[in-house]
Amino acid sequence: MLLTQSYFCIMSMLGTLARLGLTALNTYPGAPFSGLLWVQFVGCVIMGFCQTESVFFPRPKHNATFLLAITTGFCGSLTTFSSWMLQMFTGMANLDPFERRGRGYSFLSVVSDFMVTMCIAMSSLIWGKQIGKTTGQWRIGKVAFAWPIPAHTHIVVRVLLLLLSICFFVGAAFYTAYTTNVTHRGIGFSLIFSPFAALTRLYLARFLNSPQYFIPYGTLCANVFATLLLSIMYMIPQITHCTPVSRSVMYGIQNGFCAVLSTLSTFSNELHTMPIKRAYIYCIISVAISFSICVIVDGATAWGHGYTEKY
Repeated sequence: MLLTQSYFCIMSMLGTLARLGLTALNTYPGAPFSGLLWVQFVGCVIMGFCQTESVFFPRPKHNATFLLAITTGFCGSLTTFSSWMLQMFTGMANLDPFERRGRGYSFLSVVSDFMVTMCIAMSSLIWGKQIGKTTGQWRIGKVAFAWPIPAHTHIVVRVLLLLLSICFFVGAAFYTAYTTNVTHRGIGFSLIFSPFAALTRLYLARFLNSPQYFIPYGTLCANVFATLLLSIMYMIPQITHCTPVSRSVMYGIQNGFCAVLSTLSTFSNELHTMPIKRAYIYCIISVAISFSICVIVDGATAWGHGYTEKY
């Protein structure tokens, strides 16, 4: 149990850093699409690859904990469902007072965001699985570019990850406490909150994602609750004045806890492996409930009270 928790601690923090970095790297003036789309793409590709790859880890049962940390821990923290829902809402609401448009375009914005993200997630997941099946063919002549990782290396990696998880978490906590840079403080809080969110998602999946259930209720609860909390955290600084420290904390909750608690890679993989009828029902329920939460929480505030503060 301690080994699993240490894996998830370090993998969730690495996934959070990768998500923030990819989003910032692909967010620039005139970008063809949101930087969040690259995050979903990379996470789903890695998720699919790890599920079908059989060269690096020839004994899945022996490496089950480590593979779980990569797929559910890293990929689940890299991709995010709640931020996607909030992005759909902000695109629909068009809260910029200087760029007004017709109501029909708001509907098109929601449909476009949903279709593009789902297509990218599902296609990248399938592509990752196809790449994973070809690892045995990664060779030129007699030179192989993929080989099994020795068992003793696994032990070394496990010990290093255990030590790294402790050092990384303590280091992030100390740096967050003493840094004066607002941006760095927000990222630090994101790293601090991410392990708790990843472990919460793990235990929700263990208790509520039974094959006997009609849909994976654990993932559904994680995505819905994360969307609710993210909507609240997004709303608060828009309607009231917050100190720099409180803004950093809310930034950490949004990008560390909510974004890690919700996941699009696991959601896409579940849709891909479920029967078609159940998959459509599961997708509709998840998106409808989560998007409705964003509309109720943030929409009622934006259209009723009005956003007076800039976040």
